Amino acid sequence: VVSVLIPLLFIMMAIIVIYALTLPGMWDGVTALLNPNWNLLLDINVWLAAFGQIIFSLSMGQAIAVTYASYLPKESRLIDNVLIVVLSNSSFEIFTAFGVFSILGFMSLTSGLAINEIATSGTGLLFVVFPEIFNVMGNAAYVIGPIFFLCVFFAGITSALAFLEPMTLAVSKKFRMPRIRSVTILCIFGLLLSLIYTTGSGNFILTIADEFINQFGILLAVI
Repeated sequence: VVSVLIPLLFIMMAIIVIYALTLPGMWDGVTALLNPNWNLLLDINVWLAAFGQIIFSLSMGQAIAVTYASYLPKESRLIDNVLIVVLSNSSFEIFTAFGVFSILGFMSLTSGLAINEIATSGTGLLFVVFPEIFNVMGNAAYVIGPIFFLCVFFAGITSALAFLEPMTLAVSKKFRMPRIRSVTILCIFGLLLSLIYTTGSGNFILTIADEFINQFGILLAVI
């Protein structure tokens, strides 16, 4: 599944970025991206966020790296593989950033708001800002919108599969149960646990969980 979905993710994101670079106002977004506020390097919260992001992005100390590494041949050159993963991940993130900020520049032009007033993070950017942008994009949104959310789905499902694999193996061996049963139990447990995010306070709870896990939880666990 992953060997099919990840290349598709790259292809679809390339379509979005290339289209975004043709939008009016895109240069305002790119300019904002390439002109950071260097004074914020003195802010410890920026460093914590950066550590959390790169650990999350590269799946350091997490089950994802263990799962994917377990499929490598015995004679694999691990250092070479690590360098390839780091370079491809960072390149993809920078490439995607040009697309995201180009779209934000377009939204800034059409709404009259500054980019820093439009741009939020996490679910706010994903499920509030981008749908608003698609609404003013015209007929192109009927293509770009579904491609964008398919990218989000592909990124999520491939990570979920990798997270589930070590737990499935552990439960199967520990309790000597068939793989199908352990997968079913874990998926049902995950479904029930995630229902809390569908409640009226779901977005608030998700924001707290996301901030804690990404900026502190993962960092502390790796240490």
